[in-house]
Amino acid sequence: MTRIKICIYRGLFRMISLLFLISIIDVQNINAQSRLKETSRVEMKNGNIHHGDVLYEDEEIIELSTLILGTIKIQKKDILSISKLKRLNTRKGQYWSNNLMTDRYFLAPSAFNLKRGQIYYQNNLIAGNLVSVGLTDRISAEGGFVGFQDAGSGRLSYWTRIKVNIPIQSERFHLGAGAFYASILHESTIGFSRLTRNEGINIYVVGTFGSKANHVSSALSYGTWNGYWEDGPVLNVSGQFQVYSATSFLFEVYTFLPFNLRRLGFIGLRTDWKKVSFSYGLASFNRRESRGLDYTFNTLPWFGLSIRFGDHWE
Repeated sequence: MTRIKICIYRGLFRMISLLFLISIIDVQNINAQSRLKETSRVEMKNGNIHHGDVLYEDEEIIELSTLILGTIKIQKKDILSISKLKRLNTRKGQYWSNNLMTDRYFLAPSAFNLKRGQIYYQNNLIAGNLVSVGLTDRISAEGGFVGFQDAGSGRLSYWTRIKVNIPIQSERFHLGAGAFYASILHESTIGFSRLTRNEGINIYVVGTFGSKANHVSSALSYGTWNGYWEDGPVLNVSGQFQVYSATSFLFEVYTFLPFNLRRLGFIGLRTDWKKVSFSYGLASFNRRESRGLDYTFNTLPWFGLSIRFGDHWE
């Protein structure tokens, strides 16, 4: 009887092992078959990236129909990753990237939010530094600082910001809101050392209309500075328009309400690679002379570098 039980157990074990092996093979075949006729992004171990429709796939190779190279066969051992694209965005025979930075313009936020786990570091004009993190698909947090030294004094500005994407049922319109805290530490070294602090809290609401490739945002913000309410809210209008494969045109304008002659604006371009974005253009601002109502305009070159971390980007 004992030998019979042992034989039965051995038979069951072999059957289960065989079924498990068959299931693994079937899953691999299903994954291969499920990609057929899909538009995919294939990243190679040597850094090359191919976009196209999957024509054939097995355990060793994948056959891809590309726009520029035609039909190509790729050894799977040379592939780093394969990801599905919602659509192949092409214009005049050139692939246009969907991997654009959309949660902010130069400085101003849009209503688009980072996805959970997305992180990037941004540097503006060398002195400005910030880190932004997607806490969830609808909530992100940011912190940054600017430090510089001039004749006889030093200043350190730092801030934190949280942004929430408000769910609404619209594919073309997006809504967001957030809170912003900023502080400026100023140390004077002329005569004697003295440390002063200026700080404020600001809340804002922003609406964005359009797709992630082409959109316009309008934001209204209001808050306090050193315990006093500001004279009026600040209106911001910004836009992003994809003008080439991985390059977008950006503009950003601030108007201080009630309407007066104070303005701050940016205009330029941003180029987005997989993990790096570079923005460049001009910043223009005006300031009132010490006497009278005359304003002078100043224009400076602007550049910023963003580095993305993690594997949560497209």
